[in-house]
Amino acid sequence: MTGRADFREGRRLDAADLNRESESREADAARHLALAHARGTPAWPGLVGTAVVHPVGRPSVEVTPDGPAAGTRVRLRDGGSELELGVRGGHHAAGTVTSDGDPVVVEGGLRLSSRPPTEPSVPWSIRALDVLAEDGTTLARELRIELAAPPGSPPTESRVAIGTVLGSTFTPALVVDAAGTVTIDGDLEVAGSVSQGEIPPDPEDPRFVEMLADVLARRVVGAATDTSGAVIGLVVTPDDTSGDETPLAIKIKPTVTLSRWGVALEARRQGTPSRFVLVDLGGPTTSGTEVLVESAAVPWSPPLTASTPGQVVVAVVAFDANGSVAAQRATTTALDGG
Repeated sequence: MTGRADFREGRRLDAADLNRESESREADAARHLALAHARGTPAWPGLVGTAVVHPVGRPSVEVTPDGPAAGTRVRLRDGGSELELGVRGGHHAAGTVTSDGDPVVVEGGLRLSSRPPTEPSVPWSIRALDVLAEDGTTLARELRIELAAPPGSPPTESRVAIGTVLGSTFTPALVVDAAGTVTIDGDLEVAGSVSQGEIPPDPEDPRFVEMLADVLARRVVGAATDTSGAVIGLVVTPDDTSGDETPLAIKIKPTVTLSRWGVALEARRQGTPSRFVLVDLGGPTTSGTEVLVESAAVPWSPPLTASTPGQVVVAVVAFDANGSVAAQRATTTALDGG
C-alpha cells in the first residue's frame, strides 16, 4: 500500500486514507478536521502552521502574528530577497520591487528615500560639481581638481602646482601632490584664524615637543615672582640697538648649590604677553659659580619703535641640594630698538 507523508505533526498516513470512497469517509474527514484545528471547530476547514518549507529545506513562506491583537503578517523569502505583508503594520521589501505591466497602486503614504549617488572620480580633471548631503540636498558648489598617480608611480610625483611666471621661468607657490601633501613656497598671510589638528603625545612630533617647551616656559615664568637675587643671582643685560631683534646676556650666580635649574622668558609688546620661550635647562651648579646662559636673540615683528616698544621678562626656577625651590625674575626696561 502506498503511503504519503503528513508534515503537520510528523505522521505518515496511507494514501488511501486521503482519497478513497468508503463508508468511513465522513469519519476520516472529521478526524482530519480535528487534527487541523486542535483548539476547536473554526468557520472554515484548513491547515494550521507557521511556515511553508521549500524542498531544499529553507522557509519560503512564514505566517506570524501581526501584533498582540488579531492580525497576520506574511513573509515571502527567496534567497536574499524578501517581501513582508502586514494586515495593519505596513509592508516591507528587501530588494528591488518591479512591476511587469500592471501599475503599482499605493493607498496611504509613500516614502522614497535613498542616499545620493556617489560622484564618480575623474582623475586629471577640473570640473564644477554639487557636494550633496545624505538627504540629497546641496551643501556646496565645488570646483574640483582631481589627481591620481599612475600604477607603480609614487604619488609624490603626481601633483598640481599654482605659481607665478617671470619671463619663461615658472615658480610654484602652492603645490599639492596625489598623496595629499600641501607645500607652500613663501610666506602665508592669514586674514582669519588658523586651527591645527590634535597634537598626539609623540616625542618625535616637533609640535608635541614645542608644546611641552611652551608649557614649561609658562610654568617657569609664572612661578618666578621674586625679583631679589639672594639665592640665584640673575642678571639680564639687553642689547637695545635693533628694532628687529634683541640679543640678551643672561647670567646666574647662585649663593647655594643648585641641583637643577631652568630659564625661560616672556616677550611683551606694550604690556601684553606675545610668546613664551624655554631658554635653557641646567644641571648641578655649585655655590658662587657664574653661569652664562646661552640665549637666542628675541625677534620682534613688527619691529620695535618708540610708539610700540617691547619688554622681556626672564625667569629662573631652581632646586637646591635639599629639594627646596628658589625662583627669580628680571624685567628689561622698555625696548624701542634705539
